[in-house]
Amino acid sequence: MVSAVLSMLLLTIALVLVISIVYYTWRNGISPLPSSLLLRRQVEQEVKRLSAVQQKSGRYGFTGENASAANSEVYFFQGESVPTAADGAEATGKKSIHTRDTSKPRGPLIIEAGSGWGTMALHLARYCQPCRVVGIENSVVPLAVSRLLAGLPGSHSIKLVHGDMYRYHYEQADLVVCYLFPGAMTRLSPILREQTHPGTYIISVYFALPDWEAEHVITCRDVHQTKIYIYRAGSRIYTV
Repeated sequence: MVSAVLSMLLLTIALVLVISIVYYTWRNGISPLPSSLLLRRQVEQEVKRLSAVQQKSGRYGFTGENASAANSEVYFFQGESVPTAADGAEATGKKSIHTRDTSKPRGPLIIEAGSGWGTMALHLARYCQPCRVVGIENSVVPLAVSRLLAGLPGSHSIKLVHGDMYRYHYEQADLVVCYLFPGAMTRLSPILREQTHPGTYIISVYFALPDWEAEHVITCRDVHQTKIYIYRAGSRIYTV
């Protein structure tokens, strides 16, 4: 009797999880797919290269307690509310916002739009120190799995939040990483155009950003000859 109840419970849980994944696949227009190791390593190399360029320009190279208050920024922690366009100016008054401690070395803030199972975000957080990574995902099951993986040893400076990538504020980002699909890139294009600051890099795996001019295009040595597009906000980025 007990085993039958337990089996029924496990079957129900599995069914709920499958339904959740199917629902968000339908809603988002794509199923959450983990990125390959080859793609992760290629994006890792680009993040390191681009962050070095930003470091030389002084984008986030300040340290010390005497750093100007004007350089103080805000960032959000795992488990806290995610700022959205609907929040407006009121967002700055919420407890979820904290002033960065400028006495510590600062690395780039990488935001992954649609982090899925967390494979890319976790890889960058581990191998691109001292970066800080924020992954945005609305599908509950992949997000839960990625949060579990983020709790394993070797995971550093990563926050995985439940939210809508089309309503998230990207003004904080030094780099934005996308591994999405054409429809999502079309929707994100004007959002990133309006919100990213000059010098912010956008790394898009597989699909290009409509109406943006890529600064660099990399062809990976995988079976699909996957392309990685590099864009820089504020520098000949629009073709229209």
